[in-house]
Amino acid sequence: MSDSRRRLPWGNAAFVVPVQPDDFANEDAEPALRGIVYQETVEREAFARGASTYAVPAQRLSDFLGAQATQELPQERSCARAVPADLSEILPAHVVHTLRKMLPAMLAELNGVRRSDVLLYGPETRTSSPVRVVRDPISRQSAAVAGLFVAGEGAGYAGGIVSSAIDGIATARAMVRSRTSR
Repeated sequence: MSDSRRRLPWGNAAFVVPVQPDDFANEDAEPALRGIVYQETVEREAFARGASTYAVPAQRLSDFLGAQATQELPQERSCARAVPADLSEILPAHVVHTLRKMLPAMLAELNGVRRSDVLLYGPETRTSSPVRVVRDPISRQSAAVAGLFVAGEGAGYAGGIVSSAIDGIATARAMVRSRTSR
């Protein structure tokens, strides 16, 4: 990772692939918890591929795109606790397919980035809550508890600071409307 003045040789980016309920419909769990079971399955495999030591599985981008296992990682890298891995053995097939299709197109837009220099670390298994609290789309109140306004990442309606803020503002406005319309 680069420091605040960007003087280090490493950069940092995340590649997010959407996962839909159909992707984990076959998980053996209560419907509301299938996303968590799906997430844990990927995390368990990543832990095993990291030699069960909490090391991060890593793969050279060129190997990932070429469907080859990485045998050795460069000595100079941003994460010292990384081990060579084949991420296609950890990630679900549809995620691997999407990344192999989209990463070359994205890299074509980035001047000066060589595929041979890029290391993929992962996986990061969530960008937001794997469970969504059901709410009314207009009042933004919980479907189960009247007067409980649910919002943001923890409730499953956002995936970061900005989207949480936007959802929070919209929910606050709905709450004000509900109080002033009495």
